[in-house]
Amino acid sequence: MILSFGVDAGLKKRILLVVIVVLFAALIAGLFYCQYVKKKEIKELALAHESIGIRLYDEGKLDAAEGALKQAIEKDSALWKPYFYLGSIYFEKGEWERARPEFEKTVELNSQAAEAYTALGILAFRQKDYDKSIEYFKKSLELNPDDKHVKGLLESIEKVKKE
Repeated sequence: MILSFGVDAGLKKRILLVVIVVLFAALIAGLFYCQYVKKKEIKELALAHESIGIRLYDEGKLDAAEGALKQAIEKDSALWKPYFYLGSIYFEKGEWERARPEFEKTVELNSQAAEAYTALGILAFRQKDYDKSIEYFKKSLELNPDDKHVKGLLESIEKVKKE
């Protein structure tokens, strides 16, 4: 009889119900907070793997970079840079068919990634899909109009198409 100091049974039940509801709400809030913290930690871990992968890529350690970038994607598949750098690794290794979906995923996640459009343009050119290549290069130039390299690639395709 916790609340036996002159309170009727109906009131005791209502008080007990309120206490249970408050405790349940606190439990749920705690669970949501834990999930939030866990998601934040996973995001930070993904960004760390991304950073390591990019650094390894810049150092020319492509196999190690590939592993770190894949771990970043495993932790957070919404990051676009790991896909771009994976595409770049496969591109550098001459693995064109592995590179393409990585660059496609890059532009799906970040439609402002001009370099990914350039890479897709080069891949389309390699397959002699000149119209698609031109489309990708034009998109790249929309995003980065001063890119002389892409302008040169576009001119080369136009010459090839005339031949």
